[in-house]
This record gives sequence, structure tokens and C-alpha cells, in this order.
Amino acid sequence: METKKYRQLHMMAAFLAMEPIEALMSIARELGGGSVTKEVQIFIHEQCINKKICRNYPPSQLYVKNFLKKFIVEAESQLIEVLEVLYEQYTQYLTYCKDSDLCQNAGKCYRTILFMFPSSNHFPLAWHENQQIGEPVTMTVTLRSSLNMLEGGTGCCIWPSSLFLSEFLLSHPELFSNKCCFEVILTDGDLSSLSNMKFNLETNQVAIMGKLKQKDYQDPTSTTQVECRYLTWELASAEELQNCGAEVILGADVIYDPSSVPHLVRVLAALLGTKKGSLGSNDGTSVPEEFITCNENRSMFGSIELEKPDKNHKDNKDPNNAYPVAYIANAIRNIDTFNCFLRVASEAGLSVIDITEKQRSMNLLPYLSSFDRTSIQLYRISSLDSMRDM
Repeated sequence: METKKYRQLHMMAAFLAMEPIEALMSIARELGGGSVTKEVQIFIHEQCINKKICRNYPPSQLYVKNFLKKFIVEAESQLIEVLEVLYEQYTQYLTYCKDSDLCQNAGKCYRTILFMFPSSNHFPLAWHENQQIGEPVTMTVTLRSSLNMLEGGTGCCIWPSSLFLSEFLLSHPELFSNKCCFEVILTDGDLSSLSNMKFNLETNQVAIMGKLKQKDYQDPTSTTQVECRYLTWELASAEELQNCGAEVILGADVIYDPSSVPHLVRVLAALLGTKKGSLGSNDGTSVPEEFITCNENRSMFGSIELEKPDKNHKDNKDPNNAYPVAYIANAIRNIDTFNCFLRVASEAGLSVIDITEKQRSMNLLPYLSSFDRTSIQLYRISSLDSMRDM
């Protein structure tokens, strides 16, 4: 019975996350003992397509249409009677998708990610208090993302490294609790990415600084405050970065553009407090010629404070980790680009250590067959000055 409950949860989660349709069909077959039974059809209708979260934050209509088509064809091929309501839903989505814009994957849709914890003992936050006893402990995050990679920039897409980093954060809350965290984001400079980030934070009821004064947004019990800020890596001053007071810096898939490497390293060096200085600062320090390209407004930051520090304590820092530290999850697509990053980071006085194996995370996304963790590495970056003082 417990296995069936987990399979049902995986089916719903895979649907909301818009997993590849063949992966979804595979789970449906497992749930029906090898075929898409009437019971499976009822579950898909009630707990996937007609679920409240799906109605409020719908996946791509084209995706749902294609899934229903595949599902109905398989049921008919097995001579299994298809629920009338599924035919009706398919016809409805077929009508929606006659719109040429939808058929060309234009616009945005919602992907809902369910992080699944082995038990409440592993759950790092208090969001499981209303969970019924015996049920899997889950945390739901709904994200509006772009269906078209060219629309809204890279910041409107969900990248595998961001999922990897999320699992790391949720698996090791002791590294981030009561810390001011600063996320470094690489986009094409499109302001729609920042707007989409704010929208996603509001959708998940995260308090954004600047909106806290609004009456309808006040939450005196909230311990989380987030600030979204647009700053270009090329132009942000060292003083501006250091004034952020970041204790933990986060980044996912930010090492892939060679022209951005010196600017990324300069930002990290400023945030991590190296004494050596850094390359490519806006005070006239030169950038190596091989990295010079026309890429103004290439980058953006989001400054995130995961939890308010306790103001009753003068020093909230772990005495063994008094220096800021950065965690970067990255898929190495080009080894030359990554080696370039290592070289420039070393010249800027930064230590880069691969902790992928040493600091393993829980598998919180077991239903995401499209999520290949093996292609992603996790790096701990710190100032060499901090290592000498330890």
C-alpha cells in the first residue's frame, strides 16, 4: 500500500513538473501494474489534471494535450475503456492548442517541483506541521518559466544545476541557517528575468523586502526576507558588494561564458573578502584581452537572506566559519572555460574545491528521470586568506 502511495505521488509530481511524456507514461504503467487501468485514469483526472494547484498554476496546455493523446492511444491499443471525462478533457485541450501561439510554445507556463523527504526528521523547515501522519513529507515550489528559451532569457528557465543546488541546501540546512545568503545569477541582462524571479518568490509566499510595508503583505511571523536587486557584474563596485554582508554566496550554472569569467571572479573575490584584489574591476583594472567582448548588461544578482539573524546575539557566525564561503553547482560543458575560471580564480586569491562526493545531498527529486545529477559538480569557493587564518 505504501509503495502504491509513493507511485501515485511520483505520478502527480512528474506531471506537475512537466517531465518528458514517455517518463510520465512509464510511471502510469507501473501504477496500473503494467497497463493504464481505470483506477489510473481516475487518479490522473482527479489528482493531476483537475488538481487545484494544476488549475491555479497550469503546466503548458500543449504538454497536457500531448500527454492525454499518448495516454488515450495506449489505453485504446490495450482495449481498455477510456473514461469519458478524459476524452472531454483531450477535446478541450485540442481546442486550446489550435491557437498558433500555443502550438509554437510561446509564452510561459508553470512547473511545480515537489521535494520529497524520507521523513519529517530530515525536513529542515517547519512547513510539514500540517502533514498527515504516515504521508510522505513534501515541500512544494511553483515556478513560472519560459516555454521558449529565447523569450525571457536564461533566467526564466529551470536548469539542472539549480535543482542540484536546491537539494544541497535542503540536505544541509546547518550550513545556511541564520545566515545572510547572496545568490549570483547569470542572465542576458533582460529585466524580465528579475521580474519573473520576484513573481516566483511571491507565488511561493516569500516576503520580498520593499513589499513588507504593504498591509496585505505583512507577515509578522516570517523569518525569511528576500531582496531582489539588479546589478551588473561588470559595473558593481567592490564596496557595494562588500556592503551586502553576505555570509554564503550561491550560484548555479554561472561558469559557461568565457567572457563573463573575469567579472564573475571579481564579484566572488569582493564578496569573499580577498586581500589580493581581483581582475576586471570597474576602477580601471584591466581584463585580459582574450576575454574582452561586447557584453554589457550581461549579468544580474539576487540578494537572498534565508533567515533573519537573531539580533539578541552580537555574533551569529560560526567561529569555525567566520569567513564568507561560496557554493557553486555547475555542469562543465567546456573544459577550457572551466580551466580558465580556475586560473583566474587562483590569480584573484580564491580557493576552489570540488566537494561533490564529500558533501552529498539526499535524493529529494526521485521522480525526475530527466534530472541527470552525474553531469553536475559542486564547488566550495573561499578566500585563500581565510584558509591561512584557520
